[in-house]
Amino acid sequence: MFNRIEYNKYSWIQIDEVQDLNSLQFAIIDYLANDTVVYLGDQQQLIYSFIGARQDLIDGLKERCKNHIHYFLINYRSPKYLLDVYNKYAIHELNISPNFLPKVAFSQAKEKNDLLIINTQEQENQKNFIAYFIQNNPYHKIGILVPTNKNANILSKALTERNISHFKISNKDIFDTLAVQFLFAHLSIFCFETNIIYSAKIIRQIKNYDCFRANNFAKELQEHNLCLDDIISYHNSSYIQECFKYLSSDIVLFDTETTGLDIENDDIIQIAALKIKNGKEYQFNIFLETDKSIPKTIGSIANPLYKEYHNNKKVSRRFICS
Repeated sequence: MFNRIEYNKYSWIQIDEVQDLNSLQFAIIDYLANDTVVYLGDQQQLIYSFIGARQDLIDGLKERCKNHIHYFLINYRSPKYLLDVYNKYAIHELNISPNFLPKVAFSQAKEKNDLLIINTQEQENQKNFIAYFIQNNPYHKIGILVPTNKNANILSKALTERNISHFKISNKDIFDTLAVQFLFAHLSIFCFETNIIYSAKIIRQIKNYDCFRANNFAKELQEHNLCLDDIISYHNSSYIQECFKYLSSDIVLFDTETTGLDIENDDIIQIAALKIKNGKEYQFNIFLETDKSIPKTIGSIANPLYKEYHNNKKVSRRFICS
């Protein structure tokens, strides 16, 4: 038995990059918060779905913070000529509505070399251009941003070889350490128990497997409908095996289809059931009337429910409720 650990509650918590949080991180924040929580973020930058960040979590947060949401649509830092480039890219390449894009607080004239767009794929060409630009602008203070510490080391070495004076700011990333990755994999497996990446990381640590063998082991677990929790919680068994022990009894499996994910406004439009009794199967399937629209496509894929719904007889919802 584990005793519940009580932590200090905080009267003020401020969270940045809220669009990157997963459900476990939101739960931790809720547990530690006693009064005010300020969330800062941009849902247009939601790119960390692989660690559990989801649009529905942001939608749920917006619902919780209803009437207390403030939108920052004025950019006080970037000049207009630079923001125009970003906004144009967002509209034409990312299909973002202009209504969600910021405007500048002041207009600044662009001077020579204030904005250069260079298209180069080869790393050597990138290093050569950066070196050339620095050497031809000796009286300017130039900062170079790179995505990783590895890129910073490569660029620093190239500038040193060309006798270009500079200083490098890069340190070991704590999130790249095995200890932090191991901890994060453990926490994340609570939300995504069948995730192969997190499973492989844990297997690699506790079994001392190399990356290739750990990944294969995790894939084999998934192929056999197993997860790490089966290995820990069951002795010579698994969740699936325990489930099959009850097949001698009556088992009914239900499935539903809806017009959407909004539990307040969307309708259930199909109810299906499969009853298993003494090894025999009995099926049940009905479609319910609705005045809600059913999308013809899901993204770029045709919605199979749309044709199936309109080709089948519908049951009145009034009949089901009575």
